[in-house]
Amino acid sequence: MLSALWPNIVDTDWRRLNTRWRQTRALLLCVAIVGMALCTVGRATVVPSGSKTRYARSDQPPVIRPLDFEGMKTLLGRPGGRRRPIVVYLFYTACKPCTDRLRDLQRLFEDYQIKGLDVALVSIAPMDDAAKLLDVLRPYNTSIPIFLLDSLDDDFAEEFFMPDWEPIVPSVFFYNSAGILQEAVVEADSINYSSLKRHAEKLLMRAHKD
Repeated sequence: MLSALWPNIVDTDWRRLNTRWRQTRALLLCVAIVGMALCTVGRATVVPSGSKTRYARSDQPPVIRPLDFEGMKTLLGRPGGRRRPIVVYLFYTACKPCTDRLRDLQRLFEDYQIKGLDVALVSIAPMDDAAKLLDVLRPYNTSIPIFLLDSLDDDFAEEFFMPDWEPIVPSVFFYNSAGILQEAVVEADSINYSSLKRHAEKLLMRAHKD
């Protein structure tokens, strides 16, 4: 009698195990999907804006990257060029006219990154350090790359900014994709979104012709 019932017992147990496995697999899949969704919270995301793509702000703490002479050459794509033109904002955090214009730079970044323009914030040591930059820039939730220049001397200014220029902040520099300076705005009163937009449009127009 037991031998006659054995195939039915085995078949019933197998069906139960198979059902439990399918339920467990479905549960694991749900957990994985939820986990992936949670991992993306707080990161810079891409969100639609009309028919174009717009980069959202990041709620992650800013990343401060060290910058020196060779690093500046790399940032500007020298030699060999870079993929896109770039705007460099030179500032430091104790300078109120500098920080007053950060929102204009953020707006430029948000509006023109999708059009092919890069933006970088470059602060200067020893006036600044990473802690000061974090304190000032964290409320902006900016995704703009941030660099801390180790020092700014005459050789550096001559090579990357302007000849015979006495460094002053805030200043904005517009470079083409070859890393060559095209325009500069070195008067605080002239640094505003309208001015930045005008120079950005000219820079991109030249890039498209090239």
